[in-house]
Amino acid sequence: MKNKKDYERLHLLRFKEAFEDFPEGKIIDCESPDFIIDNGDRKICIEVTKIYKSNSSSGPPMQAIESTCRKIAEAASIICGERPIPPLTVSLHFIHNSQILDVRRDDLSKKIADFVCQNIPQPDTYLSFDHIFGDPNYPEHIHAITIGRFSVLTKHHFNVPTAGWVQEDFSVELQNAIDSKNKKLSQYNNNCTEHWLLIISDGASPSTLFESSGDTRNNVFKSDFDRTFYMEAFSRTFWEMKTE
Repeated sequence: MKNKKDYERLHLLRFKEAFEDFPEGKIIDCESPDFIIDNGDRKICIEVTKIYKSNSSSGPPMQAIESTCRKIAEAASIICGERPIPPLTVSLHFIHNSQILDVRRDDLSKKIADFVCQNIPQPDTYLSFDHIFGDPNYPEHIHAITIGRFSVLTKHHFNVPTAGWVQEDFSVELQNAIDSKNKKLSQYNNNCTEHWLLIISDGASPSTLFESSGDTRNNVFKSDFDRTFYMEAFSRTFWEMKTE
């Protein structure tokens, strides 16, 4: 995904496909709100936001650690792309803790790329490495690395496998997401007939794994928006939230 606006538009279009009563009209990209639906007679302002799990401790947000790991992997992939090696698929299993936020990302990305380049498998095979204590060449903060070399590859694929639990009761997280947007509503385009809020859980990482329980769906939220929706992006399951 190229940028934040592409992400927002993708999920707005998914919501449009799922919601039979989505308003007709031209979708206009903007900021504050993210989109305006203009059909000539009325304008609907739609703000799109993403929901994350709350921290279970006083440490940094889970999504900050996830984002840092992805950026390190992406940078390592770019470095490998500049070297004369065959296309590889590389899985990086990070040690997920707050220490990753303090590392010099460029240095760690280069160390990962160096290790990958030094351990290129034979064609159509793969190599796996667990954390090698005492080896100065093995990248720190990495629990395990799998490097695959397959003839079907045309470019490098670096990924960061993750696993997590699905949270079913998340009324607090939803209210927090609404509150953060309520504060900015006065800054939005005042020419709009209605203001809508669309909250997305994309399930792309452990911090965004949600599946709403009955209690969550039945909760009444405090929203200053005219209509407030929640959508699980993968299944495109959505519901309009009860608000006051």
